[in-house]
This record gives sequence, C-alpha cells and structure tokens, in this order.
Amino acid sequence: GGQLWARMNQDLPDIPQLFARGEFRPVLDWLSSNLYSKASSAPPKALITEITGKYLDPQPWLEYAEQKYADLYALTAL
Repeated sequence: GGQLWARMNQDLPDIPQLFARGEFRPVLDWLSSNLYSKASSAPPKALITEITGKYLDPQPWLEYAEQKYADLYALTAL
C-alpha cells in the first residue's frame, strides 16, 4: 500500500488538497486505471512492479508511517 501511495502521489501531487475539498474522483480514476483494471491479470508482486517500476519495497510505507506519526505526536527525528 505504501508503495502504491508513493506512486500515486508522484502522479497526483495535489492529493491532500483534493481530499480537503472533498474531491476523490482523481484518486479513484488513478486506482481504476492503474490498479483495479489490472488486478486480475497479474500476481500481486508483478502488479506492484508494473505500476511502480520497482520490486516490493517496505521503504515507502516506513517513510509514510514515520511522517504520519511524527506529525501526529509532534516527534522530532525518528
């Protein structure tokens, strides 16, 4: 999920602003064209590699989690 989220943010850098305005269609469209339409045609590992251009990697999720909890709990360097 973190790897897909990172890729989606590259393609749609204004996701936070879209969500703040209640606009979810661009994210749904991205998911539909990049993930949902291909989900039954390839195994998960191959699908992630096709969408993101990288093998499964935990780093994007770790970066997301570190940022989220650092902001949430006003943490400094983790």
